[in-house]
This record gives sequence, C-alpha cells and structure tokens, in this order.
Amino acid sequence: IKIDTSGLKKGTLKWKNKKYVGQMKDGLPHGKGIIYTYDDNGNIIKKEEGFFKYGKPVGKIKVTKYDKNGKTKSTYYGKIKDGKYHGKGTLITFDKNGKVKSKYTGEFHKGKYSGKGKLTNYYANGKIKSQYSGKFKNGKYYGEGDLSTYYISGELRENYKGTFKNGIYSGNGSLKKYYKNGKLKSQYV
Repeated sequence: IKIDTSGLKKGTLKWKNKKYVGQMKDGLPHGKGIIYTYDDNGNIIKKEEGFFKYGKPVGKIKVTKYDKNGKTKSTYYGKIKDGKYHGKGTLITFDKNGKVKSKYTGEFHKGKYSGKGKLTNYYANGKIKSQYSGKFKNGKYYGEGDLSTYYISGELRENYKGTFKNGIYSGNGSLKKYYKNGKLKSQYV
C-alpha cells in the first residue's frame, strides 16, 4: 500500500454515527486507523481497521460487526470496494454464544461469495456441519464443486462432486451417502 505520509497527524474525527481514530490528512482518515460505527443508542455495530486513503479503505482491511449486545457477529479480513467485500477475503460468522457458525475463504463480488472459494458451516458443538469447495455465484454454489455434509457427531453423511446451479445439484456429478458408522449407504452417478 502506497500512501503519502507527509503531513499526517494523529487524532480523532467524529461525524454522524461514526468515529475515526488514527492518522489523518486534510481532515480525512489517511494512513493507519480505525472507524467505529454506532447505532442510534450509541452501541458499537461495526469496526473497520486498516489503512485509509483520503477517507476510503485501501488494501486489506479487518471489519468486525457486532450485535445490539456488543457480541461479535462476524469478522472479515480482505479487500473492500464501495463499502462491500470485494476481491479475496475471509469471512467468519458467529452464533449468539460466540461460537463459529461459518467460515468462508475465497473471492467476493459486491459483498457476496463469487468465484472460487471454500465455505465451512459448523454445528453449535463445533463439529463441521458442511464443507463446500468450488465456485460460487451471487453467494450460492455454482459450477464445479465438492460438497460434504456431516452428522452432528462428526461422521461424513454425504459427499457430492459435480455441478451446481443456484446452490443445488445440477447436471453431472456423483453422490455418495454414508451410514454413521462410515459404511457406504448408496451411490449415484
């Protein structure tokens, strides 16, 4: 990241429901800093950490979103464009108890999973519920991919390798279903 650091000052800026703490230039976030966003009751709902250039985030940035009680709902680390996740990044979501609900690593387009990526969903007990690796379009499985689903105790339930359209099996592929003991239950090609 190339940012002109001449004339930078450290300080705090406040506007509407936001507060910025960090380096500034010409009255704008410029350099390393953090933007906090608050709801109407003054509770923090979002924190953006990273580098800014004349008020806009540049390069990779960390975004943490919070619920109304201040608990973390999600964290994102990657690039942002026009206020939305865009480019390569990682998004982790959490349930109301603070446990990881899902983790996506891959490409984003206008805030949605799009392009190549890997999405893992978790049960409340921390075991993997499902894992998909492949292509996405508009936040859904699309194109070639590999989807595995698991029993709540962690054993493999199903595995599908093939083509997806709008998040469901479509076209060529193979599906294998398993009993909890790991033995093959059925297979479709």
